[in-house]
Amino acid sequence: MFKPTTVLITLSLIGLAGGCMPTDKPSDYGRMRPPVGDVNEGPGVQGKELIEATDAMAMDLLGSRRLNESKTPWLLVVMPPDNDTYDPRFNYGAFTGRLRTQLVRMGEGRITIVENRDRFRHMQNRELDPAAPEIGKDPLPGPAGVQPEYALKGKVEELPSGPYTTYRFSFTITDLRTRNARTILWENEYLVKVPR
Repeated sequence: MFKPTTVLITLSLIGLAGGCMPTDKPSDYGRMRPPVGDVNEGPGVQGKELIEATDAMAMDLLGSRRLNESKTPWLLVVMPPDNDTYDPRFNYGAFTGRLRTQLVRMGEGRITIVENRDRFRHMQNRELDPAAPEIGKDPLPGPAGVQPEYALKGKVEELPSGPYTTYRFSFTITDLRTRNARTILWENEYLVKVPR
C-alpha cells in the first residue's frame, strides 16, 4: 500500500518533469515577435504597411487590362525606389523588393523579371572565374543580354501634420523602348497615416 507522502513526492516529481520540458518558443515569444501584419503603435511605417501596400499593388497590376491583353510576358526590371521623405537615408527597398516577389509568385508567367544591370554585373564580378575579362572593359563572350522592356519604379513621399505623418507610396511602370517620350503603362499609389 502506498503512503500519502510517497504519492505526494511522486506527483511532485512528475509535475516538475512536465514543467521542465523544452518548448519550441519562449513564453513571451508572441510579445517579442508579433506577426508581421499586426498593428504596431510605434512611429513610422511598419510591416503592416509593407504587406498591405505591396499586396494591393500586385493585385492591381496583375489585373490590369494592358498586361492581360499582352501576347508576350512583360520583361520588367525593378529599379531602386526614390526617397522623398524627411529622412533621405532610410531605404524603402523592401517595398519594391516585396512587390517584385509578389509579381513573380502570383504573375503566372505574365511578367518576367530581368535582374537590375548594375546588380547583375556586381554578381558577375564576384562569381566568375578571375581569368574572365573585367566587366565593363571587354564584353563577355556569348549572346547579348536580355533587354528589359519596362521598368518598375517606386517613390515614397512624406507629409507631416501634427502628431501624424501621411506617407504616399507611388509605383510606376514605364516603357523603356520609347526613347523620345516617357510612356507610363501603369501607375498606382498607397497612402497611409501613421504616428510620428
